[in-house]
Amino acid sequence: MSTAKLLELHWKKVSCLRRTEDNTLTRCKRYRTIFNQEQLERLEQEFLHQHYLIGPQRLLLATALRLTDTQVKVWFQNRRTKWRREQQEESGILQNTTSLDQIVESPPSKGNLSKEEEEEEEFINVDSDDWPSY
Repeated sequence: MSTAKLLELHWKKVSCLRRTEDNTLTRCKRYRTIFNQEQLERLEQEFLHQHYLIGPQRLLLATALRLTDTQVKVWFQNRRTKWRREQQEESGILQNTTSLDQIVESPPSKGNLSKEEEEEEEFINVDSDDWPSY
């Protein structure tokens, strides 16, 4: 393998290489990381404490959880994305609820009726003899 190819692979930080039939090197397939319950609980706990971890903190957490620095970094990126989406959904729900509350609390005006006239319109006297006959 040429020095240029080695340098290229080094700068791409390729962690796994395999040789193909035509004798070229390619990256290995990356499998999805499956976190165990202990790791997820600790990651969530750290996320509740702070949404961003700087290098040394991330490295310490990764070491404690037997994960790579990159796995922890990507988990936090994904978790922040999920958190932002949840915040936007909650904000949208609150805005919709507020709009509905305003509609219910302030019904449209009934024109130029006085307060007493509005109250009279709301109640129908069922004891009245003024009911139309059919």
